Amino acid sequence: MAPHVTKVEQDPILAMARRNKTTSDIFGTLEQRRRRQNVPMVNITVLRRFPRGKTHRLAAVERRGRKRVLSRSNVQAMEAVRRKFVPRD
Repeated sequence: MAPHVTKVEQDPILAMARRNKTTSDIFGTLEQRRRRQNVPMVNITVLRRFPRGKTHRLAAVERRGRKRVLSRSNVQAMEAVRRKFVPRD
């Protein structure tokens, strides 16, 4: 399996991208770090896509699965009514 960008590397890569560093600069910095740690290097296409969010959706809202039928406030209101009518033992 191809090596991925680790969680430790994600923040520095995004910081360099925000400072308008080129992909080749980011690749060189990451390559030096990984060579020192003796870790295989990621492909440069991974580094091209990562800052744009094409492969890693940081804090993205989950969009898969069935949509929610009731909101949190609806559930709380139903629970309040249930507590009122159901005797507690």
